[in-house]
Amino acid sequence: MKKIYIARHAKSSWNYGVEDFNRELKKRGRLNAPFMGEKLVSRGTKIEKIICSSAVRTKQTIELMADKIGFDLDFVEYSKDLYLASPKTIIQIIQSVPDSVNELMLVGHNPGVTQAVNFLASEHFENVPTSGVACIIFDFDSWKEVKNNGKLGFFIYPKLFKKTY
Repeated sequence: MKKIYIARHAKSSWNYGVEDFNRELKKRGRLNAPFMGEKLVSRGTKIEKIICSSAVRTKQTIELMADKIGFDLDFVEYSKDLYLASPKTIIQIIQSVPDSVNELMLVGHNPGVTQAVNFLASEHFENVPTSGVACIIFDFDSWKEVKNNGKLGFFIYPKLFKKTY
């Protein structure tokens, strides 16, 4: 059995003159990212590998989440390919993961994150909000078998917990 946690970066700023790739997290994003890390821990996650878009806001998101989930940042793989990736690219990245990994986390951007979650779990979510995480479970032993054959384990996001800042 394989589990993938597909996360969208936390809330980011829209400062004029800053390139999209270099946008940083807003205060709300800096609060929501570790909060969601705690929620993942409370669900018993055992994340063994993290692949994260190399954009500034995704890096900041995983830095804040990794601290809570106890994942060493030295082992996060940053991928420019995940920056604004299509579902096809996201699936190719998943399929390239070594089979020795059973629980994988990807941190990326919309619309690809929402589209990938919908495809992989045969669900229909209008939107994976910022800091949202979907857990998709696959009943096989090789990441190469990933396609639209997963089952949604859970889908969580900050407003689900009515956390206000």
